[in-house]
Amino acid sequence: MPFRTAATAIRRALRADSIMRAARTARERPLARACMILFLFWPIANSFASVDPDLSPIQFKGLGLPNLPVDILPLIQVRLSIQNDGHGAFATLPPEHKFRLYPTNEVGTAPLGNGGSVILFQNAAQPSWLGENPTTLWLEGRIHGASGLLSTEVLLGDSVIGRDSVRIRTAPFLVLSNCDPAEKLFFAGGSTPIWLKFMFDVTNALNGVIECEESHFDPFPQDVAEIGWAGVSAGRRTVWSLDRQNGFAELLDANVGCFANPEAPGMGGNIEASPPTQLHPHGRIIVGDNLPEPAKAFLRAQEVQTHDGSLIELPLDWLKVGHVDEVMSIVPLQGGAGFKIFVGDLDLAVQLLLDEISDLEDLLLETPDDQSLIDRQAWLESHAAPYLSPANEASVNVVRTKLSAIRAKLTEGLGIDSQSLISAPVLYPILNVVDTHPQEAEWILPNPLNMVVLNNLSGVRRILIPDPGVDRMLFNFGSRLQQIGYSSNDLWAVDTAAPHSGFGEVHCASNVARRRTP
Repeated sequence: MPFRTAATAIRRALRADSIMRAARTARERPLARACMILFLFWPIANSFASVDPDLSPIQFKGLGLPNLPVDILPLIQVRLSIQNDGHGAFATLPPEHKFRLYPTNEVGTAPLGNGGSVILFQNAAQPSWLGENPTTLWLEGRIHGASGLLSTEVLLGDSVIGRDSVRIRTAPFLVLSNCDPAEKLFFAGGSTPIWLKFMFDVTNALNGVIECEESHFDPFPQDVAEIGWAGVSAGRRTVWSLDRQNGFAELLDANVGCFANPEAPGMGGNIEASPPTQLHPHGRIIVGDNLPEPAKAFLRAQEVQTHDGSLIELPLDWLKVGHVDEVMSIVPLQGGAGFKIFVGDLDLAVQLLLDEISDLEDLLLETPDDQSLIDRQAWLESHAAPYLSPANEASVNVVRTKLSAIRAKLTEGLGIDSQSLISAPVLYPILNVVDTHPQEAEWILPNPLNMVVLNNLSGVRRILIPDPGVDRMLFNFGSRLQQIGYSSNDLWAVDTAAPHSGFGEVHCASNVARRRTP
């Protein structure tokens, strides 16, 4: 109900068609191998045209070669080679830091390296091989911005009688923000009543807005894959798979690149990006300081969404799950004119919880024997008690300090003022207190920050808020959204009892495929 309730670096470097297209790489770390399926056609192409020297596709166009006598065919060789050429500062990098070509994907196979080549065809009496048997090679792109020439040559003896080349360039993997338009939502499914209720709420909220698809491989699809974008100007959707075992790639369209890199297992909910700002035209990546270092290094290497090579790292060591989607959520304003960031506020949540208890006390004065009200009052009081105990005061102060630091990190890192931050009521329970430091705290009520924020390509907006089960919290959160231009038709409360049982909410139990806006 509304409110109330490239494969590793390149998916395909060249594809079989009358035109062979070179896609840009989207992987920059070592051993990021991209499977290239090379379908060679007769006649061999001998020209190429670049639409844009930036990151736009480059197309091969076949102009043909003279007809060759059949008795010459055994003397013909077709060779593929790669030459790193670099531009600007990258020209000074050693070849091993740019592109490398591998004849197979076998472990231990030595790369051909800069200037290396591989024979794709030789000694065939008939051209039956043309277009029928693809040759699989592997291309490795290691440094963002590196470029090189990928060349196909036809040799007669030692003489080159035909040549075709395409320039390839390593493209960045861009993390998309909540302000980028949504095209499809993947959500976790199940057969139990609580999962069915979650599925119904999600699909009901998004009916007619964007396509929804149920996924069965993981209860938290947000965590196992980051759906991003390859390329700054043009580009295409690319997926960073954070779990070798998940089947996320099978849910995607055939032209979507997916590179497996489980260096941050289960950490998809710990990677976000801001919309563009005056200081950061491509936005800036926001992560938890607990994100594994290899994943941080990969994100830093993308360059375009960092500031002097740095990420915005929020202090999350005090949380059990430890993801940024537990403490913040970015919400676009009407028409894409800016954004606000909702940040968790423990004191606000406690106060609203106490207000709800007070409301129930008034109702019990009228109906003192109403057992349902008595049970609910007891339930609410049990959740409020830890924050009212003097024994927990030091631990509560630590949480306050952490949330305050998060606010400071966001304002400083994005170059925004505190007016861009909006408090959201979230209970962060105190568990296993050791030396006044709250270890492994997680929310005890559904966390409304762990929400899905989307607008489709036509501009229709939806925000799916986990229903916290406390009316005062829900209404407070909704009123704050309405103050920034959202209507009651935009806001939907989702029953997240199923994912909540595993320390997740609606954001954890879904994943949105978005289209990058310039």
